[in-house]
Amino acid sequence: MAIDLWNKIYPCLEIISTIGGCIGFIDFIKNIFHKKIPRPQNFALYIYRKNKWNYNILSEELDISKDEAKTILRLFGYKWNNSEKMYTITEDKKQEKINKINNWDL
Repeated sequence: MAIDLWNKIYPCLEIISTIGGCIGFIDFIKNIFHKKIPRPQNFALYIYRKNKWNYNILSEELDISKDEAKTILRLFGYKWNNSEKMYTITEDKKQEKINKINNWDL
């Protein structure tokens, strides 16, 4: 069911990229997967490669706004650590999220 939903959402993302707003983000995803429809797990693993993210760096890497980068990090379970001025996630929390994603019926 999740893969059907993703396959329906991905073409919409392509349309959005032509209309505007998320062009860099969509192009980045499309380039990673060389014209194949990416699986949600692949994007999640890209985000979860780090336990600490500076949203400015993620924003630059994905060519998206800083607010969009913050939103993505929060959606993936990262919390703002004011003392470090970074979004962080514990290894346990990250592994829990990865396990949930890996258990999707894809």
